[in-house]
Amino acid sequence: MFTKNLPLQSALYINPCKGIHTYFMNYNIDVLYLDINYKILSIDENMEPRKVGKFRKKAVSVIELSSGRVKGTKTEVGQVVKIIREGGE
Repeated sequence: MFTKNLPLQSALYINPCKGIHTYFMNYNIDVLYLDINYKILSIDENMEPRKVGKFRKKAVSVIELSSGRVKGTKTEVGQVVKIIREGGE
């Protein structure tokens, strides 16, 4: 929030989270909704600023990415995400 963009190789991991909004954002984002095992339950691509995403009852966490990353990496529902924190695992 309140930033000019989300760097291409960066992501924002939000836990716990079942839904998001982009009220104070200035750019579009891609959003991955994950279950407890980091499996992708749902994807919102190119979510615009000042919007409210759908509430995902089964989601436990969310990953926000720069817009276009989902398509560029061929990310799909059902895949499992590995979380690597900055500076290591």
